Amino acid sequence: AWDTAATFLEKAVLTDSANTRPLLNLARCCHELKLGDSALVLLRKADSLLPENAQIKARLGIVQAGIAYDTPADQSARAFADARAYLERALELDSLQTEALAELASINLFLNRLGHSETLLVRLERISEMRPGVPHLLGDRYAFLNHDELAVRAYTLAIQNGLNTAAVQRLAKRYPELKDLLDAASLNEVVPSI
Repeated sequence: AWDTAATFLEKAVLTDSANTRPLLNLARCCHELKLGDSALVLLRKADSLLPENAQIKARLGIVQAGIAYDTPADQSARAFADARAYLERALELDSLQTEALAELASINLFLNRLGHSETLLVRLERISEMRPGVPHLLGDRYAFLNHDELAVRAYTLAIQNGLNTAAVQRLAKRYPELKDLLDAASLNEVVPSI
């Protein structure tokens, strides 16, 4: 499906290269297809068209971080520094840019900067009252990095905010300690706060 989408988006980009929407969507396809360098080229083009756009800066940071995660540790410092610079700029432009916050927290966890990550988690918890999908996004990042305690904390918030059924089923398999909350969520009951 990503290949097909990329084909159509390439045509849209060729038709109107000044339109950032197809550029961003094509960059996402490239990122999903593990073509990080191609995604960066497209995002840099979008960034040149809209240099003060928080979403574009966040996507640049996320793609750069994806490249950094796959780079040998002795060579990844520069890639992580670039990713953090993009993400921090996105947050300067929009302090509620949840993708940037979640990726920055993920990078900090990956680099064992747990204090910095905890600060970002607290910010995301505050934002989650306005944007219910945020804790689930962060929980996925923590789970990916095997920080189960933080993943459970984020997923608990997501469940309280009304997590969808498919996500609840996925969580039930990995985190049995969430069983009571998950059962209550699946029955649409009021979920107790943490």
